Amino acid sequence: LTIKEQKPSVSIFISNSKNRLSSVLFTLRSILYPFRWWHVFISIVPLSLMDVIDAPVPVLLGLTKD
Repeated sequence: LTIKEQKPSVSIFISNSKNRLSSVLFTLRSILYPFRWWHVFISIVPLSLMDVIDAPVPVLLGLTKD
């Protein structure tokens, strides 16, 4: 599992395993309690939504290496 921060508002998690990637992101979001993540959250980004990386809002997302 690799963590990359592209810019202050985008946190990207990259993994070979979709299961691990999804689990890590949902766990991360849950440990924010009592706070909530109100911004864009996509546990596994499909290729058709890759433009979300350039969004001008805070983004938490996961990418697979394949």
